Amino acid sequence: MTVFQRPSHISDIHEIAASYVLREQSGQSGVEDQRRLADWLRASPERSKAYEAAKQVCVAISQNTAHPEIMAMRRAALNSRPRPRAPRYLLIAASLAATAIGLGFLMLVQSRNFASGPAHVALARTAAGNETTFSPYSAVYRTQKGERSSVALPDGSAVVLDTDSAVEVAYTNIERGVRLFHGQALFEVAKHKPLPFRVHAGSRIITAVGTRFDVRLFGSPDTPTVRVALLEGALNVASANPASLETASMVPGEVLQAPPSAPMRVQPEDTETLASWESGVLVFNDRPLREAIEEMNRYTTNPIVLADESSRDLRVSGVFNTRDPEHFANTIAETFALTLHRDQNGAVRLIARR
Repeated sequence: MTVFQRPSHISDIHEIAASYVLREQSGQSGVEDQRRLADWLRASPERSKAYEAAKQVCVAISQNTAHPEIMAMRRAALNSRPRPRAPRYLLIAASLAATAIGLGFLMLVQSRNFASGPAHVALARTAAGNETTFSPYSAVYRTQKGERSSVALPDGSAVVLDTDSAVEVAYTNIERGVRLFHGQALFEVAKHKPLPFRVHAGSRIITAVGTRFDVRLFGSPDTPTVRVALLEGALNVASANPASLETASMVPGEVLQAPPSAPMRVQPEDTETLASWESGVLVFNDRPLREAIEEMNRYTTNPIVLADESSRDLRVSGVFNTRDPEHFANTIAETFALTLHRDQNGAVRLIARR
């Protein structure tokens, strides 16, 4: 059996970069991990290059697991001695990715069209206008349905994207700006920076300082309703219309609802529950079944359909894994004595028993 040996020119930088990427893809990366990643990336341009390369390689590997070159590299990784204090599957995958980088696997990917590349647009940098503590920075990040992704920003802030979401990060010499195009995102803002951190979402601009908050867009893509849930710190929310003087201040434990053509409304609410998706779970506390199903359907390409109007207002309480919509459907069917039927197109129908 032919086994790839670890090339001597593969540095620890590639292994560390691959480990960070694999931890993100496994859903285990939290805000503290993202802080450490941001600090690590800032140390040298070589680290950023290794990190971007690792992301591309991991996408290619995940889409081409049966290819002979990948199988050979996987055998080499399996035969290597894993380091302690890390899940073995992460060590194997990180070793595989690091080896692939060292073998020039990115060139192999491009020449054989194994994969289309990562979901975010490549990093673009421009020359600085005025001097700031960081260089201007622009990037777009997206998740597909059912995905969740953590992104470390250059100032030490972090953003976690929920399912089917997209943001554009645009750091300039005027603001640390982020635009939420659609979906939902959780922001943790680095403190003590010279420029304001602003999230542009729908018809609202959210300004934060050292804050942790969740933003979600509902309804029409052109004129969405904006919901902001503040977990830590303080926020100011204003209209994006320069002619409007409407503003609202928020404290932790408050939620702001901003319909496109109505005044903003702030009220106390369980903000931790609203942000529970960051941990990969949905928490329902006496929610109507129709709303619970709508929420879970955001995470699956096989929608759950409630076939009977009579069941719409049944009340649901519980904690459900966003990665396991089928378990949610089975639990609902058993709890409320509904019949579960799977259509040929993959949809799951919940039908009241007669």
